[in-house]
Amino acid sequence: MTTQSSPVITDMKVIPVAGHDSMLL
Repeated sequence: MTTQSSPVITDMKVIPVAGHDSMLL
């Protein structure tokens, strides 16, 4: 369960971060 929680959190953070980067650019 811990292994699944880690990737899930990373994916959620990576998706929003990429979206903000695109908007800033």
